[in-house]
Amino acid sequence: MGKDYYETLKISREAWHLDVCKAYKKLALVWHPEVAKTDQVTAYHNFCEISEAYEVLSDLKRKAFYDKYGAEKLKDGFFTEGEMKGGY
Repeated sequence: MGKDYYETLKISREAWHLDVCKAYKKLALVWHPEVAKTDQVTAYHNFCEISEAYEVLSDLKRKAFYDKYGAEKLKDGFFTEGEMKGGY
């Protein structure tokens, strides 16, 4: 089973684009390695996780692909519907 980017950003699956952006900003201010009040390894790991989630959920095409196929398929490669059927 793949990662749950919604859980990573602490938002619901019904969240709007603006909600994704707000959640990322809030968590980035906590976990950015330069400001985190924890060890740098933990901060870096958490910041990378929320950045990855934001990268997917803030792009509407990647978000739709993730919602339909999950993180594992996304890791294998991001394709649009036409590309998956062999078209361009």
